[in-house]
Amino acid sequence: MVTRRAAIAGLGAVGFGGIQPPPMNAPPGGAQRLGVQPGTFNPVVEANRVLVFGANGGIFVYSGTPAAGNLIESIAAVSAHDLPGNLYLAGAVSYFNTGSGFLACQTSAGQITFYTAVTEAGPWTARSTIANDPSNSLTLNSPNAVSLQSAAGGGILVGSTISLQATTILGSTFFLYASDPAIGGQETWHDQTGNLFAGWAGAAAPANPRVKLLPAGHFAYLNGTVSHAAFAGASNILTLPAAYAPATIQAVLGYDQAARIVEILIASTGIVSTSGAGAGTTTVYFNGSYPLD
Repeated sequence: MVTRRAAIAGLGAVGFGGIQPPPMNAPPGGAQRLGVQPGTFNPVVEANRVLVFGANGGIFVYSGTPAAGNLIESIAAVSAHDLPGNLYLAGAVSYFNTGSGFLACQTSAGQITFYTAVTEAGPWTARSTIANDPSNSLTLNSPNAVSLQSAAGGGILVGSTISLQATTILGSTFFLYASDPAIGGQETWHDQTGNLFAGWAGAAAPANPRVKLLPAGHFAYLNGTVSHAAFAGASNILTLPAAYAPATIQAVLGYDQAARIVEILIASTGIVSTSGAGAGTTTVYFNGSYPLD
């Protein structure tokens, strides 16, 4: 026999998808307590909107547990210390513990500022900035050297303009370098003595045959001195690495030991050769730039 109470309970369970309904006499939820509260233990939190406000509001991300030196990201309106003692900066900031000090990259007020600190407790010292002003001009400001590098073989200055203000470089030296196509970093002279054809030798004075990329677009510079037993006309001197070979044949000026002009050709294969050398030529000097494209 089904009692009236059991029937009513069964109807209620059906109405809640088979789940027992909450008691009708449950007390209302209490107000949230102020201060820092423990969050969910679920490793994934999904939300449509997160609001952080108040004088000391912020979002803090730690590598491991919250501890001194473990802060890696923060978003806050003002700078202050967190509970473990890390001094965080205003804005959106990334932090890195180098093992011998701390670095910070801050995005705030329309610019990026790089900081250093001896300890996680600060103080932070501003070092370099990258800013975009209202006229859309990009400003790089650094107390030390500024290095602009691109990927191997790239050309960061092609189609661009760099403006140098006298007040910025007064008393300083400004250099532009291409990127080394083989290992990256600053391009330097590359000795080509090891790439000479048989019969040719490098001459240390004034310089062995060498080549380098120029920073002003896709150009290379060939320079040096080579020697050979007396010859005339055309002769293959050396083969340049592929990164220094032009798309089409190019020429630079050369001359021999008697100050006679010798045309130096650079083929798309990288082969450097003489053209029109006079009889009895034993030494060839060459010096000049050529386009790669």
